[in-house]
Amino acid sequence: MKKILAEIAIITMVSIAVALIYNELNPNNIPVFPKNKEELRVSDSLLFQNIAENNKNTVPQNFGEISQDTAKKINTFDSVKTEKKSDSSIKNMIDTAKIKNEKIDANTILANTKKSKHSDYQNVSHSQMLKIVNNYEKFLIIDARRPEQYAAAHIPHAINIFPNDDEQAVVDKILALPSDKTIIIYCDGGNCDLSHHIAGLLENFGFKRFYIYESGWAEWSNNPASKNISQ
Repeated sequence: MKKILAEIAIITMVSIAVALIYNELNPNNIPVFPKNKEELRVSDSLLFQNIAENNKNTVPQNFGEISQDTAKKINTFDSVKTEKKSDSSIKNMIDTAKIKNEKIDANTILANTKKSKHSDYQNVSHSQMLKIVNNYEKFLIIDARRPEQYAAAHIPHAINIFPNDDEQAVVDKILALPSDKTIIIYCDGGNCDLSHHIAGLLENFGFKRFYIYESGWAEWSNNPASKNISQ
């Protein structure tokens, strides 16, 4: 009996070890010890490293709107030409299409992207979001909610990329994102995973400096510190 129990214990331990190794190597792995929100919070020094020292601790009061021309270019992604940080396979497809003067096909690109193996993305807090909006020239804020929600109200200076929109539209918008800005993504917060969907796409396309505002619109719209900020 003891021998049988010992063999069962060994088989169980080996099975667990194999399962853990397989999970770790699987691109769609499940975090064994998921990190909490505080552990994933990006530091101010990293987030605001390109912001002047005297702007780091300011609380936004009034915000000037970006020009209509700039807003049009950002929201419609017209005539935006920036160097993309895409991986080699995606970049080669994009470069080939440009050389041949062909339309970049979203289905082809998305078929060659891999689902992100990272389920834990670094996040920002509400107080950091206040500073981000105050220094919006250095950041790009993406609202991942439905277009009608974005149209009703959104965080100042945010653009809208709804991941469940037309695939070609989503890819075109991501390809047009500037490479010199830190990207912040949000959706409704709570159980909303639209921001993570966009984060996964950005990761596949080779973007490095992006963070998620986990508490999202639910916190922003109900926090007194952000209610005085005009759209």
